[in-house]
Amino acid sequence: MLNNYHRYFLLLSLVVLIFLWADVVRAFIYHGSFFIGLGSVFMLVNVVLLSLYTLTCHSFRYLMGGRIDAFSRARFGMVWHRLVTLLNYANPRHGFYAWVSMFSVALTDVYIRLLMAGIIHEPRWIA
Repeated sequence: MLNNYHRYFLLLSLVVLIFLWADVVRAFIYHGSFFIGLGSVFMLVNVVLLSLYTLTCHSFRYLMGGRIDAFSRARFGMVWHRLVTLLNYANPRHGFYAWVSMFSVALTDVYIRLLMAGIIHEPRWIA
C-alpha cells in the first residue's frame, strides 16, 4: 500500500522538476539575451542532480518498464528494454544522488539568498 504513495509522490516531484527546468532556462536569459552567471550554473547543476535523484528512483523504473511482462512482445520493446537497463544501472546510485542533491539545494538556496540580499555580486558573462 505504501508503494502506491511513493509512486504518487514521484509523479508530484516530476511536476516540480518541470518547473525547476523552466526556471533554469529563464536563469540563462538576461534582458532578452543569453548569458552565463554563476547563479544560473548553480541552478543548472542543482536541477541536474535533482533530476538524477528523481529519475533513478525504483518507482520511476516501475513506471517505465515494470508493467511490461515481455519486452519482445511490447510495442517499442527494444527501446523500453534499453531504458529500463539504463535505469537498472543508475538505480544503485540513488542514495548518493539523494545526498549530493540535498547539499546542492542548500548551496543554491544560500547563494541566491546572498545575491538577493546584496551581500555578494554575481559574475556574469553576457553573450
